[in-house]
Amino acid sequence: MPEFQYNRNRNTRELEKMSSRAERDARNARNSRNSQSERNARRSQRLQKSQHNPHEDIRPKVPKRTPRKAAIKAAQKKRGSVKSSGIGAPPVQQTRRLRKSYVIHVTMAAIFAVVVFAALSVTVLFNIRDVVVVGSDEYSADEIAAAGNVELGTNLLRFDTVRTSEDIQRALIQIESATVVRSFPSTVTITLKPAACAFSITDKKGTYWQVSEGGRIIDSSTKRPSGFVVSGFCPDNLQLGGSLITPDDEGEIDPAQEELAALAFRLSSLVDDKGFSATRADITDKFDIKLYYEKSERVEIQVGTPTNIEDKLTIADKLLTTEIETNENGILRVTSLNKAYFTPA
Repeated sequence: MPEFQYNRNRNTRELEKMSSRAERDARNARNSRNSQSERNARRSQRLQKSQHNPHEDIRPKVPKRTPRKAAIKAAQKKRGSVKSSGIGAPPVQQTRRLRKSYVIHVTMAAIFAVVVFAALSVTVLFNIRDVVVVGSDEYSADEIAAAGNVELGTNLLRFDTVRTSEDIQRALIQIESATVVRSFPSTVTITLKPAACAFSITDKKGTYWQVSEGGRIIDSSTKRPSGFVVSGFCPDNLQLGGSLITPDDEGEIDPAQEELAALAFRLSSLVDDKGFSATRADITDKFDIKLYYEKSERVEIQVGTPTNIEDKLTIADKLLTTEIETNENGILRVTSLNKAYFTPA
C-alpha cells in the first residue's frame, strides 16, 4: 500500500509538470500570435499611409546620427560656453584664434614699416652730402663732380653710378677711367685713373696724336712728342677724347685697322718692357716691320713679320750694344732667329 501511494504521488507530479508545460507553451503561442498580428497590423497601417503618399519612406525610421562637430557645438551651446567674443572657448580653439590674430597684426605692421621706410629712403634719407675724389692731381674735386653731374642732396638710391662714370670720361680727356661707388648713408667716392700715353701716331698732315693705354686720343700736336711713335697707321676722323678705333656708320669695325692697332700696342709694350732704345716703328707693311734706333734713328732694324718679334728684338738689342759701334749708321736685318746682317750706311 505505501508503495502504491508513492507511485501514485510520482505520477501526480509528472502530470502536474506536463500540464504546466502545456500551459506555458500555449501562453507562448498566444503571445507569438499576438506579436505577429501586431506587426502585421502596423505594416498594414504603413501600407495604407503609403498609398495616400507614395513618396513616403515606409521603412522603419532609424534615429539620425548627429555629426561630431555639430554635436560638440550643440553641447557647448547648451552649456553656454560658446560666445561671439571667443571668451570661454576651449583652450585649443582660443590659442588658434590668438595665434591667427597675432600673425595678422605682425604682418600688417611689417608692411606698414616697409612702406614708410621706402618713402623716407627716396625723399629724406640717403641724400648725397660728401663727394670723395681719389687719384686726380690734374683736376679738382669740384671739377670732377661737375663733369659727372654730381649734385649734393641727390638721393643715393636714384643716383646712376654708370652714367656718372661715362660723363666724367667723356668730359675729362686726361682721365682713362672713373669708378663711382655709393657709400651709404650719404657719400659718393670717385676713383680716377689718369691717362698715360702708350705711343703716338702721325697722320698725312704731320699731326701727332697721343694714344693712351686704353686706346683713347688724349692729345694732339704738330711737334713730335717724346716717347714711342708709330707711323704707317692712322685711322681717319680722329678726335680728342675719342677712341683710336671707331666703328663706321653701320656699327662695324674694320678688321685691318683693328689688327694694325693691336700690332702698334704690342710693339710699344715690347720696347717699353725691354728698355729697348727704339724711338719709332713703321708698320706700313705688316710683313716688313721696321724699327728705328735712338732718337737720331741712326740704325734701321728690319724684323720682317711679327712672328717671334720678341726674340728678334732681343737679338737686335744685343748686337747694337756689343757688336755695332755707337757712332755707326746702317741697316740691321734680323728677319730670322738664325742669322742677322748689319750693313753700314
